[in-house]
Amino acid sequence: METERGGETVKINLPLSTVEKILPLVDNEHVKQGKVKITGDPDLRGTDLHGVWEALRETADGDLVTVDGSEGKVRVSKTGSHMLVLVDGEEEKVEVKVPLAVVDALFSAGPDELDVLAALRALGESGEQELVRMSDGSSKIRIWVDATQNP
Repeated sequence: METERGGETVKINLPLSTVEKILPLVDNEHVKQGKVKITGDPDLRGTDLHGVWEALRETADGDLVTVDGSEGKVRVSKTGSHMLVLVDGEEEKVEVKVPLAVVDALFSAGPDELDVLAALRALGESGEQELVRMSDGSSKIRIWVDATQNP
Protein backbone atom coordinates (compact mmCIF):
# COMPACT_ATOMS: atom_id res chain seq x y z
CA MET A 1 0.00 0.00 0.00
CA GLU A 2 1.24 3.47 -0.86
CA THR A 3 -0.20 6.78 0.35
CA GLU A 4 0.75 10.25 -0.82
CA ARG A 5 -0.28 13.33 1.11
CA GLY A 6 1.19 16.81 1.08
CA GLY A 7 4.32 15.78 -0.82
CA GLU A 8 5.05 12.82 1.49
CA THR A 9 4.92 9.21 0.39
CA VAL A 10 4.20 6.44 2.89
CA LYS A 11 4.70 2.83 1.80
CA ILE A 12 3.52 -0.17 3.80
CA ASN A 13 4.84 -3.48 2.50
CA LEU A 14 2.90 -6.35 4.00
CA PRO A 15 3.57 -9.71 2.36
CA LEU A 16 0.46 -11.80 1.72
CA SER A 17 2.29 -14.72 3.32
CA THR A 18 2.39 -12.75 6.58
CA VAL A 19 -1.31 -11.92 6.39
CA GLU A 20 -2.01 -15.62 5.71
CA LYS A 21 -0.23 -16.47 8.98
CA ILE A 22 -2.00 -13.75 10.99
CA LEU A 23 -5.55 -14.33 9.76
CA PRO A 24 -5.99 -17.79 11.34
CA LEU A 25 -5.03 -16.24 14.69
CA VAL A 26 -8.20 -14.14 14.67
CA ASP A 27 -10.90 -16.09 16.50
CA ASN A 28 -14.22 -14.52 17.43
CA GLU A 29 -17.91 -15.02 16.74
CA HIS A 30 -17.61 -13.67 13.18
CA VAL A 31 -14.12 -14.78 12.10
CA LYS A 32 -12.65 -18.23 12.65
CA GLN A 33 -9.81 -20.02 10.82
CA GLY A 34 -9.72 -17.38 8.08
CA LYS A 35 -13.44 -17.61 7.36
CA VAL A 36 -16.06 -14.93 7.99
CA LYS A 37 -19.55 -15.96 9.12
CA ILE A 38 -22.22 -14.05 7.21
CA THR A 39 -25.37 -15.49 8.79
CA GLY A 40 -25.49 -12.96 11.63
CA ASP A 41 -26.40 -9.97 9.44
CA PRO A 42 -30.20 -9.57 9.36
CA ASP A 43 -29.98 -7.78 6.00
CA LEU A 44 -28.48 -10.93 4.46
CA ARG A 45 -30.82 -13.53 5.95
CA GLY A 46 -32.42 -15.61 3.25
CA THR A 47 -29.96 -14.46 0.60
CA ASP A 48 -27.87 -17.11 -1.14
CA LEU A 49 -24.74 -15.02 -1.71
CA HIS A 50 -22.92 -17.99 -3.20
CA GLY A 51 -25.75 -18.42 -5.72
CA VAL A 52 -25.73 -14.71 -6.50
CA TRP A 53 -21.99 -14.87 -7.18
CA GLU A 54 -22.41 -17.94 -9.43
CA ALA A 55 -25.04 -16.07 -11.48
CA LEU A 56 -22.83 -12.99 -11.76
CA ARG A 57 -19.82 -15.15 -12.65
CA GLU A 58 -21.72 -16.63 -15.59
CA THR A 59 -22.98 -13.23 -16.81
CA ALA A 60 -21.46 -11.76 -19.95
CA ASP A 61 -18.95 -8.94 -19.56
CA GLY A 62 -20.45 -5.50 -19.09
CA ASP A 63 -21.86 -3.07 -16.57
CA LEU A 64 -23.86 -4.73 -13.79
CA VAL A 65 -24.77 -1.71 -11.66
CA THR A 66 -24.62 1.99 -12.48
CA VAL A 67 -25.66 4.66 -10.00
CA ASP A 68 -25.77 8.26 -11.15
CA GLY A 69 -26.20 10.48 -8.11
CA SER A 70 -25.97 14.14 -7.29
CA GLU A 71 -22.53 13.63 -5.71
CA GLY A 72 -21.05 11.31 -8.32
CA LYS A 73 -21.27 8.08 -10.23
CA VAL A 74 -20.67 4.45 -9.21
CA ARG A 75 -20.24 1.64 -11.70
CA VAL A 76 -19.80 -2.08 -11.04
CA SER A 77 -18.87 -4.23 -14.01
CA LYS A 78 -17.44 -7.56 -15.05
CA THR A 79 -14.64 -7.28 -17.57
CA GLY A 80 -12.64 -10.28 -18.71
CA SER A 81 -11.17 -11.92 -15.64
CA HIS A 82 -11.95 -9.06 -13.22
CA MET A 83 -14.73 -7.37 -11.29
CA LEU A 84 -14.40 -3.58 -11.43
CA VAL A 85 -15.83 -0.94 -9.13
CA LEU A 86 -15.41 2.67 -10.21
CA VAL A 87 -16.49 5.60 -8.05
CA ASP A 88 -16.27 9.03 -9.64
CA GLY A 89 -17.35 11.52 -7.01
CA GLU A 90 -17.14 15.27 -6.70
CA GLU A 91 -14.22 15.03 -4.28
CA GLU A 92 -12.83 11.54 -4.80
CA LYS A 93 -12.14 8.88 -7.37
CA VAL A 94 -11.81 5.20 -6.49
CA GLU A 95 -10.97 2.27 -8.76
CA VAL A 96 -11.10 -1.31 -7.44
CA LYS A 97 -10.10 -4.23 -9.66
CA VAL A 98 -10.47 -7.76 -8.23
CA PRO A 99 -9.61 -10.94 -10.14
CA LEU A 100 -12.60 -13.29 -10.55
CA ALA A 101 -10.43 -16.12 -9.19
CA VAL A 102 -10.13 -14.21 -5.89
CA VAL A 103 -13.91 -13.83 -5.61
CA ASP A 104 -14.33 -17.52 -6.53
CA ALA A 105 -11.99 -18.42 -3.66
CA LEU A 106 -13.85 -16.09 -1.29
CA PHE A 107 -17.08 -17.98 -2.01
CA SER A 108 -15.43 -21.43 -1.81
CA ALA A 109 -16.44 -21.93 1.85
CA GLY A 110 -19.76 -23.18 3.19
CA PRO A 111 -23.05 -21.48 2.35
CA ASP A 112 -22.88 -19.11 5.33
CA GLU A 113 -19.17 -18.25 5.13
CA LEU A 114 -16.64 -16.28 3.14
CA ASP A 115 -13.18 -17.85 2.95
CA VAL A 116 -10.89 -14.84 3.29
CA LEU A 117 -7.81 -17.03 3.68
CA ALA A 118 -8.52 -18.81 0.36
CA ALA A 119 -9.10 -15.42 -1.28
CA LEU A 120 -5.72 -14.17 -0.01
CA ARG A 121 -4.01 -17.26 -1.41
CA ALA A 122 -5.73 -16.77 -4.78
CA LEU A 123 -4.67 -13.12 -4.73
CA GLY A 124 -1.06 -14.18 -4.21
CA GLU A 125 -1.33 -16.59 -7.15
CA SER A 126 -2.88 -13.93 -9.41
CA GLY A 127 0.44 -12.21 -9.97
CA GLU A 128 1.53 -8.61 -9.77
CA GLN A 129 -1.31 -6.14 -10.31
CA GLU A 130 -2.94 -3.03 -8.98
CA LEU A 131 -6.06 -3.61 -6.87
CA VAL A 132 -7.10 -0.18 -5.60
CA ARG A 133 -6.38 3.38 -6.67
CA MET A 134 -7.99 6.25 -4.78
CA SER A 135 -7.53 10.02 -4.88
CA ASP A 136 -9.37 12.88 -3.23
CA GLY A 137 -7.49 15.89 -4.53
CA SER A 138 -4.98 16.13 -1.68
CA SER A 139 -4.23 12.43 -1.11
CA LYS A 140 -3.58 9.36 -3.21
CA ILE A 141 -3.78 5.76 -2.06
CA ARG A 142 -2.69 2.76 -4.09
CA ILE A 143 -2.88 -0.93 -3.12
CA TRP A 144 -1.30 -3.58 -5.28
CA VAL A 145 0.16 -7.07 -5.28
CA ASP A 146 3.92 -6.96 -5.70
CA ALA A 147 5.24 -10.25 -7.03
CA THR A 148 8.65 -9.55 -5.48
CA GLN A 149 7.05 -9.58 -2.01
CA ASN A 150 5.07 -12.79 -2.59
CA PRO A 151 7.35 -15.44 -4.13
